[in-house]
Amino acid sequence: MKRVVLSLLLLTGACGGERPNAREKEAQDLRDIAMVEAAQKIDPPREPVTPEEITDPDFEDRDLMGISCNFIPTGQRNPVAVGLPGAAFVKLNAKMERLAADKGGQQMPFGTWAKYDGKKYVLKFAKDDSDGKPLGSEATQWSGRMTLLDPYDRSIYESFGTFQCGS
Repeated sequence: MKRVVLSLLLLTGACGGERPNAREKEAQDLRDIAMVEAAQKIDPPREPVTPEEITDPDFEDRDLMGISCNFIPTGQRNPVAVGLPGAAFVKLNAKMERLAADKGGQQMPFGTWAKYDGKKYVLKFAKDDSDGKPLGSEATQWSGRMTLLDPYDRSIYESFGTFQCGS
């Protein structure tokens, strides 16, 4: 009986193989951590959006009258984004999304900003370098671009059009 128990103990020890030394274990742990971190860095798929035209009732509901800069995509009548000195609005899925002005960035005409940050999106405006074309006595128009970014800093909407600022 002692021989059988001794034989089983020897067989069990042989099956387990050698245990890794401290340096090998540390190297394996570092490889495991790197694999987990790499898996966590995979961004979800990009979800493009299409901003909707902001209509007169939207302006009235949000009290957006007054000094602002509006972006109107080429071929559309109404703006899809409105930049104000403290915030911007974009209409997505029939809902007005509010974004806060990034006051550490580039200032645009009439106290507006080139970048606005929201919970889900980042809105960026760019206008040409000209002095603009006057629209009546209280507004100016430039050619420009609007870009919406997702939380992973990827473009999900970009359009060229007209940037109109005034009161």
